[in-house]
Order: sequence, then C-alpha cells, then structure tokens
Amino acid sequence: TGAALLAPTPSLRKVTPSSSIASTPSARKALIIAKAATEGAEIPYELCCQSLHDDEAARLAAGPDDILKARYSAYVERKPDFIMDTTHPTNDEYDEDRDAWRARILDFAAAAKFLQLVIYDSVPIDEETHSITWNARIKVLDGLVDERLVETKDFIERSLFVREDGRWLYL
Repeated sequence: TGAALLAPTPSLRKVTPSSSIASTPSARKALIIAKAATEGAEIPYELCCQSLHDDEAARLAAGPDDILKARYSAYVERKPDFIMDTTHPTNDEYDEDRDAWRARILDFAAAAKFLQLVIYDSVPIDEETHSITWNARIKVLDGLVDERLVETKDFIERSLFVREDGRWLYL
C-alpha cells in the first residue's frame, strides 16, 4: 500500500474533466511524475512519505515539494491529520472543527481512487514562499457505483506554500 506522492486539499471547484486538459499545463514537460501504489508506485510509501506522516522532525526538514507529495500520499493512506497539519489557517478548506474536517477528508478519500501526481514546476518565490504547479488524477466513485458513472478527473493547480515556524504549509 502507499503512494509516492500527494496533492493539496482538493475542492470540487478545482476539478475538471480530464478530456479538457489538453491545453493546460499537462502539455509542459513534467518535473516529477509519480503514481499511487494501486497503479504501481515508483517509490514505495515506506521510502517516500511515511516518515513525513509519522515523524515531526522529518516533516520540519522537508521542502515544499516533499510536503506536496506527502499530502497526496496522505489521501491515499487515509492520513487526514497530516493534511490538516500542513494546511495554512487562511486556506479555504481549513476548519477549526478538526473532527468535521477529518470526516470530510476521509469521505473524499473514500470516494476517490488516486492515480497519479504530476509536478510541472516548482519555483521558489522567496525564502518563505514557494509556488508549485501540479496535477493530480483521480477516479471518482470507482468501485462504489456502476462503472458507467465513474469519471476520471484532474485537479490542476498552481499552489503556494509558505514557511511559518520552520514548517511548509499549503496556502
């Protein structure tokens, strides 16, 4: 089990049908392409993201690209606390009610099969801010409904990560 990557907290307003991505950043050369373990991970979870999920010191030493990959893996591995802990308080998805937020993350993760994370670019803006353009491909409702109702979706986003108190957070 496990994944070699991760994606920031997706919201439905960021989902687009995969058939519409031909003119998006997917045409650019990818810096990193990784697949979820269910599709044949390039790096086993234990060697990629597990330490970030389980070890605060490893998390503090990680850069923004590693946090992005570990967030994606957190959806695959059903680790909502990692997603919550690496989300900036000003993010739209942030919720003071951690129990309700945890339930939403787990509901989303249960309804999606995570197929692939692609990082197109990763650009430091300054020492405390980093921009990453990425795409996460998922299958929605796979194994839960009739195959004719299952759709492959892509989250395509340019994310900002900010460093606060030594930690990179998804803004």
